[in-house]
Amino acid sequence: MDESLPATQPDGSLVPPPGGPPTAIATAAPLPPRPNRGATVRRTGLTLVERTFKQLDSLADGIARMFGLR
Repeated sequence: MDESLPATQPDGSLVPPPGGPPTAIATAAPLPPRPNRGATVRRTGLTLVERTFKQLDSLADGIARMFGLR
């Protein structure tokens, strides 16, 4: 026998150690649907951009009228 191997234990068992509790496969009720916040954020962002451009357009029209360009 190889000397580098440890000595065997007389009371050693060849079965795997006991596992933890079983993993849940499914739940009794389905999870509630998640709110779709992405569409709301995009819509709000688009509205903000549109408002900003409308204000800038109004400002540019006022400046153009002031200098007689329109």
